Amino acid sequence: MTADRDIELGMVRARVRARIESSRTLIGRARTRAAGHDRDATVARAHARDHLGRMIISWIAVNGLATPTAADGSEDVLRLVLDATRALYDECSSISITTVDQLEGDARPYSTALGTGVAPSVDAAQYRFREGPCVDALEMDMVSAVRADDLTGRGDAERWPHLSRAADALGVRSALSIAVPWSALRCGLQVDQRAVGAINLYASAPRAFGQTEVQAMMLGAWAGSVMSGNEPAAVFHGTE
Repeated sequence: MTADRDIELGMVRARVRARIESSRTLIGRARTRAAGHDRDATVARAHARDHLGRMIISWIAVNGLATPTAADGSEDVLRLVLDATRALYDECSSISITTVDQLEGDARPYSTALGTGVAPSVDAAQYRFREGPCVDALEMDMVSAVRADDLTGRGDAERWPHLSRAADALGVRSALSIAVPWSALRCGLQVDQRAVGAINLYASAPRAFGQTEVQAMMLGAWAGSVMSGNEPAAVFHGTE
């Protein structure tokens, strides 16, 4: 009886060991496949970034924008960005460039470095009330676009009630803020520098900015590269 039980236990142990070995083999194969997928994904991401970089460079050339070079943060560079924006969005009545003081940490005080028309006043209202397309764009700290089709309309007025009243008094109905990566982590600037955080466009007519989001993001990538000296594609993705 004991011998039969030993034989049975031996068979059970053998089956368990076989299952363990089979599981180890399956796990090994799964890890190998996963590693292969990771390598493929890495290659695909690299190709995508290269393709995007070529697209941005082509877009810059087609639109006659300056080739990005090492930035010095001077007003001439800001003027270059503002003039390029005006040429691309001739329907806007005023433009501004918002900078972020990186020394203030979470406080993130914003200021208008350069502006035309009523743009500095609309900017100031957004900074004061902590609401609006510019503030939303700045908080993203990445290349993106935030648009207001009608600041006095129901949707935008509910989203940004204080700004809506201020914009109405200033005769502004449409707004588009193009975010530019501004933090040291994202754009590689030193923390004691002020960084461009957003380009702001305003118009007196509703739904003035009907261009695709792609154009806005291309402009943001170019502007970020002009200001930081980094490649446009690196600005688009953020410094890694």
